[in-house]
Amino acid sequence: MYLALATRPDIAYAIAVLSCFGVNPGSAHWEAVKRVFKYLKGTKELWLTYGMFEGGERLLGYSDADGNMAEDHHAISGCVFLIDGGTITWSSKKQDIVSLSTTESKYVVAAHSVKEALWLKSLISQIFEPLTYPIEILCNNQSAIALTQDYQYHACSKHIDIHFHFI
Repeated sequence: MYLALATRPDIAYAIAVLSCFGVNPGSAHWEAVKRVFKYLKGTKELWLTYGMFEGGERLLGYSDADGNMAEDHHAISGCVFLIDGGTITWSSKKQDIVSLSTTESKYVVAAHSVKEALWLKSLISQIFEPLTYPIEILCNNQSAIALTQDYQYHACSKHIDIHFHFI
C-alpha cells in the first residue's frame, strides 16, 4: 500500500482492487498479488524523472473515467497532475454516484480535477510565487468538454447534480 500511495502511482489501481479482497482472499487474488510483485521486480530500474517537458515547468492535469463498466455501475475516476513532466499528485477512486453515461462520468472527474487544480494552485502560490497562467486539464471526451464550455440548460444533463457544474 505504501508503494501505491507514495512512490508508484502505476500500481495504485491494482492495489485498490486487491485490497477489497483482503479479508477473504482466494487463489485468484493471490495470483494477482504475485503478478503485481513480478511487475514491481521487472520495473525496479525505472523511476519518475523531472526534466524538460514540452510544457516546460507548467502545471498540467489529466482526467479520465472508465464510464460505468464496473459490476456496481460506479465509474472509476482518475486524475494526475504534472509539473515539468513529473507527477506530483494523482488520484484513482470509485465515483460516489452512478453515472448514466460516459459523458457524465468524465464530467464528474473533470469537476474533481478542477478542484484539485485550484488547491494545487493555492499551495504552489503560498510556497513559491503565484501562478500567472491558466492550468490546463486534459480530458479525452468531446461531449464532456463541450458540456464544460456551454453553460446552457440541456435536457440530457439536467440530472447532473449542481455541484458538478462548478467546473
